[in-house]
Order: sequence, then structure tokens, then C-alpha cells
Amino acid sequence: MVMDSVTMLGGIVTNKSPVDLSTLTPVAGLSRGPSTVVVSADSPYTSMSSRDTAV
Repeated sequence: MVMDSVTMLGGIVTNKSPVDLSTLTPVAGLSRGPSTVVVSADSPYTSMSSRDTAV
């Protein structure tokens, strides 16, 4: 399974998981790569800060 940090954090927050990153043990090297956040053209979110404020 390939999991990047955005996917991990998104799943933890969205699913209100009882598990967080402090309870996990990495079994392979952690990597960091480019990510993109895409929203619909009519979305109320026009920036990451507007999205962060709403959450």
C-alpha cells in the first residue's frame, strides 16, 4: 500500500480516527512528494487558508 502524508492526515481527520500518526510505526522510508488540492470551480474555497478556516 502506498500512502502519502496528505492521504494519511486527510483520512485521520475526515474519519475521526482513534489512531493518529503518533501511534503508527513506519515500516519503510517516509517520502515527500508534490501534492495537489483540486476543488470545483464553484467551490467556496479559493485558497488553502479559506479551507483551513472552514475546517
